[in-house]
Amino acid sequence: NCKITKMPLSVNQPNRITGLPSSLGEDLQMKCLLELYGLEVLSCLQRSRLWMHCWHKFVSFRTDYDTAYCLLPNHHP
Repeated sequence: NCKITKMPLSVNQPNRITGLPSSLGEDLQMKCLLELYGLEVLSCLQRSRLWMHCWHKFVSFRTDYDTAYCLLPNHHP
């Protein structure tokens, strides 16, 4: 998870964050973007699975629809 917490800076330690690498913010941003992208991909997969489940239910209730055509690749009647 990408959580940014604020650390209080005291008067005695004004340069507390100067020791951090300059790319730390970019690394954190990249990790957050990758996590967000992963969540988007997961969401798309879930919607796809739900659509396939609904399609299968729809096809199985229709008696006039031949499901064998769906199972055969490149089948031309």
